[in-house]
Amino acid sequence: MLDRKALQALGCWTGYRLERVEWPQGENRTLSLYLKPVSKVMYCEQCGARCQQIHETTVRRVRDLPLFEYRVVLHVPRRWVWCERCGGPRLEKLDWLGRYCQSLLVDMPVKWPVSPCQHNLRGGVLGGRGYVAYRYESAAGSTFSAGRANTR
Repeated sequence: MLDRKALQALGCWTGYRLERVEWPQGENRTLSLYLKPVSKVMYCEQCGARCQQIHETTVRRVRDLPLFEYRVVLHVPRRWVWCERCGGPRLEKLDWLGRYCQSLLVDMPVKWPVSPCQHNLRGGVLGGRGYVAYRYESAAGSTFSAGRANTR
């Protein structure tokens, strides 16, 4: 199995580090990754101003790309910051996670470290649900598309 350092390197969770990993037991095929914020600098999602004070923290469960045969679920503590410019609590701005995002499978470009050339993996849902498509883009310009049925 992969260790925490390898899993941290695979993830692109800017401002967060991997705190705990729960590997699936028995029939369960869900790998749970618990993240912890490490960034001391926080920005308001609405106006972009730098914020100093945390108003509240809530934990969100977000599906990430699958890892081998495992479904990956991230447990992300989302910080509500007190924005002086907006005059109230606002969600902290994160580049890699949208406000209402429930899954990173949809339209999230991921740097895929393979061989000397660099590839991008882009996942998306076609037709609203039921089918997940992946598009691999290499630095040389070649593309490869694949899909699979979305079994939840």
